[in-house]
Amino acid sequence: VRRIFEAHGADFGTLAKADGIQYFEGDLPKGWSIKVINEKLSILINLAGLVDVDAEVSRLQKEVARVAGQLDQYRRKAAMPGYEDKVPENVRVANVEKMSGFEAELQNLEAAIASFESMRI
Repeated sequence: VRRIFEAHGADFGTLAKADGIQYFEGDLPKGWSIKVINEKLSILINLAGLVDVDAEVSRLQKEVARVAGQLDQYRRKAAMPGYEDKVPENVRVANVEKMSGFEAELQNLEAAIASFESMRI
């Protein structure tokens, strides 16, 4: 994903009307918001003083609930009696990958909530 953004960063920046593109690893800078695209890609935007923090936290909490519900469905399926015997291995592997993706997405969403909470005055 990073290679794609490095190759086409100027185009993405123009389309997003951004001043530029930066790559972050680790902790989010204070005052920045995160939009989780998937488990591999999140977009950070400097929104300090520009957004309604309460509304964004509420929106992110709804997203957490949605993703947590999907993760819970897969966990319940995997915990059913006979799951290992009845479900083909390729489906079980795909389900484990989906659960891993949901877990990563939840971590990113929690980080986004913490970032917005840090923007409160």
